[in-house]
Amino acid sequence: MAILVTGGGMVGSQIAAQLLERGDKFLLFDAAPPLHHLSTVVDPGKVKIVRGDLLSMPDLIHTIRKEGIDRIIHTAGMLLSGVRERPYDGINVNIMGTANVLEAARLEGVKRVVFTSTGLVSFGAVDPAWPEPVEPDFQMKMLTHRPKAVYPVTKFACEYIGLCYHQLYNVDFVTVRLGSVFGPFLGTASSIPGRTIDQFIRPAIAGKKVVVEDPLLSYGGGADYVYSKDTARACICACDAAPEKIKARVYTVSGGQFVTFQDLIDTVKKIFPKVEIELKHVSKTGAAGFPYPNTQPKDISRSRDEIGYVPEYPLERALKDYAEWLEKYQRMIV
Repeated sequence: MAILVTGGGMVGSQIAAQLLERGDKFLLFDAAPPLHHLSTVVDPGKVKIVRGDLLSMPDLIHTIRKEGIDRIIHTAGMLLSGVRERPYDGINVNIMGTANVLEAARLEGVKRVVFTSTGLVSFGAVDPAWPEPVEPDFQMKMLTHRPKAVYPVTKFACEYIGLCYHQLYNVDFVTVRLGSVFGPFLGTASSIPGRTIDQFIRPAIAGKKVVVEDPLLSYGGGADYVYSKDTARACICACDAAPEKIKARVYTVSGGQFVTFQDLIDTVKKIFPKVEIELKHVSKTGAAGFPYPNTQPKDISRSRDEIGYVPEYPLERALKDYAEWLEKYQRMIV
C-alpha cells in the first residue's frame, strides 16, 4: 500500500523527503510537478511522480487504483495571494479539488485523508482582545466571525465538507491547520509568510541591504510561523496517528512561538550581525493586510496529545536552516 501526496510545492516536497527517509512507499500527484525545486529537497529519481489534475476524478481514481493508495496527504491548492488575484480559480481548485479527493477516497476505500488547512480560518474570527490562546474549536458567530478573505473561506468549507464525509460516509478525515509557513522553495515565494521571511533572508545572504516597504509584508501583533519541515512532520503524524487517538480531527500546527515583527528583525540580526535593515513601512494592523493584529498564539496542545506533533524548528533554527539551503542553491533561484 502507498501514500498519495498531492502537490509537490513547499510542503509537499518536504513530506516527500521525510517519507523517502523513512522508507515509505508513496508518490507525488501534481499537474505540473516543480522538478527544478524538488531537486533541491529530494532526489527526484527516487520519487515516483504522477502528472494529474485534482479537478479530474478519472485521474485521481486511476492513480489510487493503479498504485494501491490507502492514505492521502492533500497539500495541493492555491494560496492566499493567488486566490486574492483569481478568486474563481481559487474557489474551484481549493474546494472542488478537495471534494474530488474526498469522493475518490470514499469510492476507493482509502483509509485516511489528511487535509492541509490554514490558521487563517480563525484570524479575524475571534475578537482582537481574545484573552487566551486560540483553540482549533474556537467559538464563533456564523456571520460576524466568519473568515475575512476568500482563501481561508475555501479552507474552512473544505474542513466542513471533510468532516461531513467522515460522519456520513466513514472517510477517516483529519485536518491540520498550518500557521505561517515558510521554508525552502525555488523562485519567488507566493505565500505572504514566505515573502515576509524572504525580504530579510535573501538580501542578507547576498550581503545586501534589507528594505522593508511592502505593506503586506510587515504586521502588528504576532504571527505563528512554522517551518516547512515541521509542517511536513505534522502531516505525516496525522497520517500515522492511531484511529483511537484521533478525537478532535482538526489540529493546529505552528512552530510553538508567537513572533512579533520586532522578534523577527532581532532574530535576523542575530544570525546576520552585519545586515543593514531599513524600515520604510511597518504595518500596525494584521499580517497580509488583515484589518487588525493577531494578539494571541494558536494552541497546539491537541496536536501534541492526539497526533504526536511537537515542533523541532523554533524561529532561529528555522531561519538558519533556510539560510543554509538558500546559500547552497541560490544560483538555481530564478
